[in-house]
Amino acid sequence: MLLVVILAMFLGLTPANLLLNFFYLGVSIFLVMMTYFFDLTAGLVLNLLFILLQGTLMLYLNVVRNQTVPLALAFWLFMPILLSITFYGMTYQLQQLQAENQKMHDEMVQLGAFDEETNLRTLVSYIQDASVFLETSRRYDLPVTTLVLKIRYFEEMRRMLTGEQMREVIKLVSETIKASTRGNDIVYILDRENLSWGVLLFTDLPGAKIVANRIKDQFAKQVENSVALKGTEVLLVVGIAAYDQKKMSSAYELMNAAAKETEYDV
Repeated sequence: MLLVVILAMFLGLTPANLLLNFFYLGVSIFLVMMTYFFDLTAGLVLNLLFILLQGTLMLYLNVVRNQTVPLALAFWLFMPILLSITFYGMTYQLQQLQAENQKMHDEMVQLGAFDEETNLRTLVSYIQDASVFLETSRRYDLPVTTLVLKIRYFEEMRRMLTGEQMREVIKLVSETIKASTRGNDIVYILDRENLSWGVLLFTDLPGAKIVANRIKDQFAKQVENSVALKGTEVLLVVGIAAYDQKKMSSAYELMNAAAKETEYDV
């Protein structure tokens, strides 16, 4: 940022006014903080009061005491208000971006495309994204596979676990899948009622099996280290299906093929 560079250069070029510079730097930081925690109007009022006091001091030194006004005083006359306005503008833009992200998040939740608890996409998004994956596979001859992950003996586990433990399971599975996949592999929660997750990958079956084993291994470690699930055996089953354009015509067929494979993961 240009103002910070100018400030650093000024401090470096005026070592004789070290104490004076650091005093005014402290005042500037205080004014910036007041602008940040309150609002721009309050910050401007405080900065104008500072300029008034600073200007009065400079007139007193020049007119009454007939002294040359130090360069440091002239520099610090306007630097605080410039810093306050600049930092307020930066924080305002950041707040606007955060507000837009929250709005997008809320819209996705309302459309059913985003799960609020896990921050994962849902079945709606899976079908939309999988259609893009399949079209890309057909066009560029890229391998596409999907994983479907479930809790082994889920109905029995649901009766045994408390609500807190079930939330911990959902959290651990979701976090483990995200941590065990690459950035371009997309993770979904496909069914909240019967708890199943999905992953779309641009890889072949051997590559998908490596990912599946990594997820299962990492999840086992997470369960072992979980206080809420201490003494509870929670296991994942994973089904893997590769897209075959001769046999599959839709994203549902790919997903259902992987879901069917979970029955054989022993």
